[in-house]
Amino acid sequence: MGMCYGNPVSDRKRKFAPGSPHIASAKRSKKPGLRIGGLPEDILSSIISKLPLKEAARTSILSSQWRRIWLCRANIDLSYHTVFSQSDKVRGWTTRGNILNRLKFIKSVGVVLQQHEGVGTENIRISFHLCDRYADHMDKWVKYTIASKAKGLILELLSMKFGPTIVRYNFPLQMLDTKKNSSLRRLRLHFVSLCPPADFRGFQNLTRLCLQDVNITNEDLQRLLSEGNHLECFRIACCETLTSLRIPHYVNRLKFLLVLSCPLLQDITLDCVVPALHYRGPLIPLELAAPSKLTNLWVELSSCHSALGFISSELPTTIPHLEMLTFRCSQFERADVVSRLRSFLSLRHLVLDLTITDLPRRTIDILDLGYLPEAAPFVEKLELHVSLSLSILNLYVDLS
Repeated sequence: MGMCYGNPVSDRKRKFAPGSPHIASAKRSKKPGLRIGGLPEDILSSIISKLPLKEAARTSILSSQWRRIWLCRANIDLSYHTVFSQSDKVRGWTTRGNILNRLKFIKSVGVVLQQHEGVGTENIRISFHLCDRYADHMDKWVKYTIASKAKGLILELLSMKFGPTIVRYNFPLQMLDTKKNSSLRRLRLHFVSLCPPADFRGFQNLTRLCLQDVNITNEDLQRLLSEGNHLECFRIACCETLTSLRIPHYVNRLKFLLVLSCPLLQDITLDCVVPALHYRGPLIPLELAAPSKLTNLWVELSSCHSALGFISSELPTTIPHLEMLTFRCSQFERADVVSRLRSFLSLRHLVLDLTITDLPRRTIDILDLGYLPEAAPFVEKLELHVSLSLSILNLYVDLS
């Protein structure tokens, strides 16, 4: 008896009637698939800009078309994490390895900026521990930022690898002359020195300025905020040489001022109209232009103080338009100021964040805060956050 292998019908070539769905499916399968390399170059550049710098650079080996696409990044981020491999990071734990890493970082920044197209650059961020010894290289980076028409520059020269006698990089403010640069809008400087030249005309086009751990005198800061600038946001933090902060009246576009942890600062004077002010540090005098249009005030005191005492005695009397107040402090004792509470008729949002540190004595009465609605009768939102100091809590537990 013979055996038949396979199906003779399936072995023959199948024929389908015209218009059959099988034919349409076969035609669709012959269409070329969508290839990412076929996208317009501006879309490819936008996609590549979302990748980390290392991953973006690796795309240059795909083909000749991809060789320079990664160089058209809108945001250039050159830092410890984006430049070094894992082996470089391990090597940096030794003194010699740290020196080699610093030289590699300087070289890498120079290569990337030299090869970058410079078209459509939004932000350039360079973050590494460098000092004035490498000023020639950093001057070139600042020149490139200006030439590339970048809108933002972040220069973070971290101090963790240096001792107390290190000479900081003197940032070349003269390069920011209006005639040379009309594109830079945002500037953030960390661990540099600022000495404006005598003919410095201020930041004519800058809208955001952030100074952190910067060496600058009171007089130089006044020169920095010279007449004619367009600053809208000014942030200054951890500046150990600043003893007095005065914002002149002609800085009239300022919308937000942030002053954080300047240990020697003794007073703040605002001659201009600032809608929002954030301050962190010890209790110091605050003078505002009269009448002030300050609507948002955020204060975090590093010293112990009474919340009611601050609201009744320390707040300037020239803030009739205050709508939101946030106050944080450690409270050690009760302040008998209930009868002297002022009225805040414009206040709509009040946030109190208090750390109680007098638990063994029990002199603070939280119920005193119940008088606040009388001082601010139109408050729509009241947030009260109360915590106990951990050391005091442990003492209380031991005593009990």
